[in-house]
Amino acid sequence: MANYKQNALLCLKALPKLIPLFAEKNYIFIISHMRARTTLISHLLDSSPEIVGNTELHVRYRHAIDELKSKMLRVHEKDYNEARYICDKLLHNRLVINLERYANAKFIFNLRDPEDTFKSLLKRHLQIEGEDSIFKLKRYYNERLIFMESLWDKLNPEQRIYINSDTLIEQPTHVLAELTDFLDLANPLQPEYKTNEHTGQSGKGDMSENIKSGKIIKTKNDLNEKEASLLSSIFSDEEKSNFNRLHNKFQ
Repeated sequence: MANYKQNALLCLKALPKLIPLFAEKNYIFIISHMRARTTLISHLLDSSPEIVGNTELHVRYRHAIDELKSKMLRVHEKDYNEARYICDKLLHNRLVINLERYANAKFIFNLRDPEDTFKSLLKRHLQIEGEDSIFKLKRYYNERLIFMESLWDKLNPEQRIYINSDTLIEQPTHVLAELTDFLDLANPLQPEYKTNEHTGQSGKGDMSENIKSGKIIKTKNDLNEKEASLLSSIFSDEEKSNFNRLHNKFQ
């Protein structure tokens, strides 16, 4: 009986910490591919007090348990209680969404210039794996674009918006104004953003020094002779065509 009372007391003490997990929140899903500046986009969004989440959660969104998991991963972040939206970026086909459950969610589709994407993919891949497996980058990219198009077609127009991260770099005011309107935010998104202890960490998104700057920076991915040769073996007109078709469709 004493143990029962003790456990009940512990549950009551923990209750205030659990209540936020059951608060109603809408979701923003950034639908994109790897090396498309999605960490930058999520940081820009997270700097609004109405949005929480600048890291990649690697969560599926199928049912209530998945949603609870995403909230548990976000609940300790700044402004969680006040935020209207929880933001997550989904860059892999295995991370599926139950569209009926998330009928009110907002979807931000994002693409990056395909050649710059492959340069960045290749450089990152060679840092962690050998060159023998670079062909999976080609498969990943083309299959990801097919998945993105299929998801786009299933959504209502008011649920989705398309941005090109290259345009974000060149015309940040214009793109951020579009996102502000799309999300119906009280205050406009700004080209400067807040960083935290997760910014630049492995497994949380972009690990470059640029993401830690707190502002939009235009970068270049210059390849050495060997990297350029490897790039030519995996990047072709197929990827350019797939990008152009999707870019034109999404606009």
